[in-house]
Amino acid sequence: MISPVRTILFFAASLLLGAGFFPAPTLSQSRNTFPGRRVGGGTRGECAARQIIHLVPQSSVYAPGSEGLIGWLEGPSPDPKPIEVSLRKQDTSTPVLSRSVASAGPRLVLLRLPKLLVLPLVWESGYQCADAPADDEFGFIGVEGPPAKSLLVADLLPADSDVQSHLNDVLNICGSTASTATISRLFELEDVVSSRWPEVLRVVCL
Repeated sequence: MISPVRTILFFAASLLLGAGFFPAPTLSQSRNTFPGRRVGGGTRGECAARQIIHLVPQSSVYAPGSEGLIGWLEGPSPDPKPIEVSLRKQDTSTPVLSRSVASAGPRLVLLRLPKLLVLPLVWESGYQCADAPADDEFGFIGVEGPPAKSLLVADLLPADSDVQSHLNDVLNICGSTASTATISRLFELEDVVSSRWPEVLRVVCL
């Protein structure tokens, strides 16, 4: 015999489910609606015009998996500036991880994330073109040019597996060079990487 209390609990749970009080997983919602851009820079000014490109799927949403490997391209510039790489939660401007990377010429950079990071996180990368305004917490999100902006998630799709595989292949040639044309093709960047880029890129692993 079912007790009255259990009957009431079952009825209440049924009402909640029917009314939609249990939303779809946050990761899926974030992946479908995130307004990212995997290419940063491209605005006026010598520094701001320099491209920085996240090596992620075209959606700019990426699952780095257990390896936690991310990568980006730094475009050509006569006066390279340092890069600020920042990871933060979607509902806050305070980074959970921030790192300044010294200036360099055109190259491909790989970075392995700490295993304790909890996803999803917004990943932003931008050049430190000038001193930050007093109200600019990061120093690179301002008039200098938009940073590359991607969402790192935990739920894996086939496009993420492809990027993971390509990044791991590049990991094997750290300290060497990679063909710009090959990298452009693998990461579907043919319409982004122009003839101004060199034929080969240095591969740097941080």
